[in-house]
Amino acid sequence: MKSTHAHSRTMFFALSGLVLAPLAALHAAEAPQPEVIPNILFLLTDDQRDGTFGAMGHPFVKTPNADRLLEQSVRFRNAYIAEPTCAPSRAALLTGMHERVNGVGFTSSYQLTDAQWAQTYPALVREAGYYTGFIGKFGIEYYTFRGLAATKFDFWRGHDGWTRFFPKESDVPNCTPYHEATEDVITMIMGEMIAEFLDSTPKDKPFCLSVSFSVPHGSQTRSMSGEQPPMTRPANENPKLKGAEKVSGTNGTVNAHKST
Repeated sequence: MKSTHAHSRTMFFALSGLVLAPLAALHAAEAPQPEVIPNILFLLTDDQRDGTFGAMGHPFVKTPNADRLLEQSVRFRNAYIAEPTCAPSRAALLTGMHERVNGVGFTSSYQLTDAQWAQTYPALVREAGYYTGFIGKFGIEYYTFRGLAATKFDFWRGHDGWTRFFPKESDVPNCTPYHEATEDVITMIMGEMIAEFLDSTPKDKPFCLSVSFSVPHGSQTRSMSGEQPPMTRPANENPKLKGAEKVSGTNGTVNAHKST
């Protein structure tokens, strides 16, 4: 996706498992250049381990769009995630601090505060003049301003907790933000909302968009068949996934996938 900003360029950051890929490195120029303020698009997938992209040689996963980004990126092959669990990992990514410093973990009652949020990357770039957005699973879960996360961004299409693979089929609070979407599958819905964000960005400001995809977390893939977990039939028997390819998972379950 290209920015409409005349003097900006976009930096993509894709994080999955142990992979961090800045997808547009800044190149040093020999001659003096006008100041370039980059746009930032941060993509995060949920519970996706290293090696599970087609471009990484996975035997059956097909990810043509992600593969194109990887081919244009710098891939860090010896990178380590700060925290290996959900909310603490997200808190570490947002604050730039380990759990022992930010305090957010599954084994304590501590909650991220407004003062701590003011030092996160979305808050800092917003203060610096960026137009900021968030799409998808907020995922911190333990924070003092719960219910007010939307006020921390200029554009908000997010949720707490877990949504569903087909969120428009449920009226629970973590699905309702996606009911007005044209698409049905949560990943496609988030793509639709990325386009909505890009269309809404002011032309006189750089932007920073954080996208937290819900898949391939088990809470999503287990609801692909359209029934409540656990799945009892192949997901591609669901009429909404008609035409999806059939593949055998390592656990012997037959799932369906579409290109992402």
